[in-house]
Amino acid sequence: MKRIIESYLPIFQGFYGTLFECDAEEVMIEEDKNYDDYNWDYTDYHNRVAKACVSPIQDQLNDLDLGITVEFQSLYSPREYNFSNDSINVAYTLADDSLAKIVEYINDNREEFDTYVKDNCTSYDGFMSFYSNDSNVWLNEYIKRENDDMATVFGHLLEFMLSNEEFTASHLAEEVQEEMNMIDCELI
Repeated sequence: MKRIIESYLPIFQGFYGTLFECDAEEVMIEEDKNYDDYNWDYTDYHNRVAKACVSPIQDQLNDLDLGITVEFQSLYSPREYNFSNDSINVAYTLADDSLAKIVEYINDNREEFDTYVKDNCTSYDGFMSFYSNDSNVWLNEYIKRENDDMATVFGHLLEFMLSNEEFTASHLAEEVQEEMNMIDCELI
């Protein structure tokens, strides 16, 4: 039986203040015109880039031979960017042995996973983690849960694996560069 987990797309950092942010000023602006003379379609840009980001992540997961497929669902953009950034929501369809393969990968890269969990789940001033910074808890409890937390846990597991394989936001941005170079605008 296939399992579906709805979560976020790993590696994508959002648009605001990241490599994925549209720099409309670099778009060709006609002589005697300026940025304010145009109506920029950021919504279309964000949606096109978000959808384009799914394919390179799927390719990376295929390379890891996990039996996971990724399907774009939606793009979430916060009303204000002071606490979070944009997120691409996706549905992961897992083969029967996908979680076992993930656990095997983590066990094969245990030292790196320990570091990842410590770095990303340790509370500090301004950040309170809702997850343990003990990788044993992740392997023995979180992965086995059948509740809403699995969405976040699963996103973290994939984030670790792709990062550990040295697939970064820079690589993802490079893969979707063509979409990032196009923003629709209309002269006002």
